[in-house]
Amino acid sequence: MICTLIVGYRFWIRSERRLCEDVHLNLGIRWFCGLGLEGDVPDH
Repeated sequence: MICTLIVGYRFWIRSERRLCEDVHLNLGIRWFCGLGLEGDVPDH
């Protein structure tokens, strides 16, 4: 969860809902956070 917040602050994503959507769509963010393609993404 900390990794996703770091990405959110880096890319100026202030909404947790928007951050969760971006994690679902962006493979680079998934890789940085250590999530696999089939891994569960944290929910807002």
